[in-house]
Amino acid sequence: ERSIYEYLFTQLGTTLLAIGNARLGALLIGYLAGTATVGIYAVALSTANVVLLTQGATTSVFAPHLPELEASGDRATLRHMYRHVTRWNLMLSLPLMVLFISCAKPILSLFGERFTDGAAALSIFTVGMVVNLGTGPVGILLGMTGHHRFVLHASLGQFLWTLAGLAVCVPWFGIVGAALVWSIGTSVFYLLLYWKARKQFTVRIYDGANASLIVAGAGLLAAGWFLAPFLSTMPAVAAIFF
Repeated sequence: ERSIYEYLFTQLGTTLLAIGNARLGALLIGYLAGTATVGIYAVALSTANVVLLTQGATTSVFAPHLPELEASGDRATLRHMYRHVTRWNLMLSLPLMVLFISCAKPILSLFGERFTDGAAALSIFTVGMVVNLGTGPVGILLGMTGHHRFVLHASLGQFLWTLAGLAVCVPWFGIVGAALVWSIGTSVFYLLLYWKARKQFTVRIYDGANASLIVAGAGLLAAGWFLAPFLSTMPAVAAIFF
């Protein structure tokens, strides 16, 4: 019973830190830069979050099998499922990520011309999402196989980084500074969790077919970033069907 409560409160702490990390940017931007800027920041971040929709769907299929596979010691099946879930997440989300980086300004113009000021932030947020998807459903993997305390400690570190980084960067760089802080914190957080998963479960997703997909995806994202200045003058509807 004690272990159940320990797990419960650890997961609760991780969830609260994740919520706080997601809301800190809006709170500090509102305090330091005004409510109009908060709206632009919130739209850019919410738009970038769309690329995670496929991860939510695939994780709901993957997660229920984790406790059973861990209890039975079937690490080979666990690694196989993890690799395939990660690959599907990347394949399904890559078109949106390229679109958000290459056509950030036209897409945000759908919300109003004023929101195009968040184009750079949308591109930066998307980079953080790339790392999130590229490391797979690693938070669920660790959280449901007895490594929830490690996830909690990593979440606390991410929260403190975000708090300190936003306090320093928002007054100087505004939305772009907030996006950089968020993206760096998110990237380091998921890379740290992936390091733990690789050490604990010998999970390797950067070889074979997944490696080819990542290389191709990186090339497309780089091309999208290069083309962004040229596509920024396109009408919003044409950009969406580009």
